[in-house]
Amino acid sequence: AIKAIHFAFFAPLLLSTVKKECTILIVAPTQDQAKIMYERIRDLITGSDFLNQFVIKNTQAEIAIRWLNDQGVTHIATKATGETGSSVRGYSPHVIIVDECSFIKEEILRALFPAGAATRARIWLTSTPFSKHFL
Repeated sequence: AIKAIHFAFFAPLLLSTVKKECTILIVAPTQDQAKIMYERIRDLITGSDFLNQFVIKNTQAEIAIRWLNDQGVTHIATKATGETGSSVRGYSPHVIIVDECSFIKEEILRALFPAGAATRARIWLTSTPFSKHFL
């Protein structure tokens, strides 16, 4: 969550394809799973008196924040991949956070990654192990 917040505020310094607008897309197998990461991010931003002053939109599924240099906006949104991944089409994200990626089928991941090709998106894979083995 902290890494996403850092990227959201400093996007044009961290990725050359970011101009006036940045999109961070959080995807997971279900919307409930995607919202866990999103709510952590949103709570950290809105819980900070300093960061909260940059919030321009705050809903259950998207938060938009002005950059610290006031030259653009980052949108952070969530989507569920479902069984086919079709619900994440239409975005050109600069960062794709794939949460619970061990539970997402490989063909969905292959379909998802081209969405970030034009923006040279950063792809962050996070997950708990998909196994019943304990170390």
